[in-house]
Amino acid sequence: MQNPKYVAPTWDEVYVMMIELARQIKSSGYSPQVIVGVSRGGWPPARVMSDLLENPNLANMKVEFYKNIGVTAQRPKITQPVTSEVIGKRVLVVDDVADSGQSLRVAYGHLRQKGAQEIRVCTLYLKPKSIFKPNHYA
Repeated sequence: MQNPKYVAPTWDEVYVMMIELARQIKSSGYSPQVIVGVSRGGWPPARVMSDLLENPNLANMKVEFYKNIGVTAQRPKITQPVTSEVIGKRVLVVDDVADSGQSLRVAYGHLRQKGAQEIRVCTLYLKPKSIFKPNHYA
């Protein structure tokens, strides 16, 4: 079996991607009231996005799906619900990659269930096989 290829960007490369994502979000006219980082890969970019969008309202949630690189559970599971009130709010979900898209779909559904008014998703990467397409990706 051939080893799959993975991208390991430098912090400088990640920051450049984050600046581009923030530009996309601002130019779209979307102004989130809460930024939610999806654990674990979404926490660092969510924190950076909070600065770039000048929005200190940062929350997190944890969706467990990957057991190891390329190894998943049967389905994603929310193990930490969103840590901020989202009822009636515009929410920006931030994650590192839309891989299969299943974790993002579960996160999106959770935020809908919690009453978010409008949800947009941004990721650093979008893989072609993803079943969930983020609104913004670098």
